[in-house]
Amino acid sequence: MASMIYKTPKGRITRKVFLYFGAFPFFGIMLISIFLAAAVGLSDKEISRMLVFMVLVFIYPWAMVCVKRFHDVGFPGWAFAAMLVPYLNTITLIFLACYPGDKGDNKYGPDPKRSRLGKPEEA
Repeated sequence: MASMIYKTPKGRITRKVFLYFGAFPFFGIMLISIFLAAAVGLSDKEISRMLVFMVLVFIYPWAMVCVKRFHDVGFPGWAFAAMLVPYLNTITLIFLACYPGDKGDNKYGPDPKRSRLGKPEEA
């Protein structure tokens, strides 16, 4: 199921799936990286490099999850660009985590609450 979430930007996901597969893992990995870097005694410059590397590694799966969540609330996938703007990304994250999706089908796919409990449709 997780591989389908990260595989394609098509479809919709619920807030719960967004948090489980997008927000929590992304920020959890970032926090763990920071704590590990501090424990090892890396310099600020090395920590910054590591964080940039982590962002580059996780940007694609993060984008797929965000795009599907944008689809659920009726926005096009390019709205993910808001997640790349400092400060606006925090507001957008709160919006995606809290705002309910469109009821019923929309132009991006069937209602994820009715299609296998929020899991993306298999292609």
